[in-house]
Amino acid sequence: MASECEYKRQATNLIKRYFRLADQGRSDEQTAALENLLEKIIYISKRYEWKSRVEESQLSKDVSS
Repeated sequence: MASECEYKRQATNLIKRYFRLADQGRSDEQTAALENLLEKIIYISKRYEWKSRVEESQLSKDVSS
């Protein structure tokens, strides 16, 4: 699994790309590309959030044992 740093790097790069494209005039194709980037950003965020919860849960179980 990717580290927290890797998730942050991926999300940061996608956000930078999103805003770079958003600053330009957009065609329908570019608007669709922006929506796709936004979906990727959300996916990465949720994946990291899920990974963090699993790790926290595992730590709680380890401490309880």
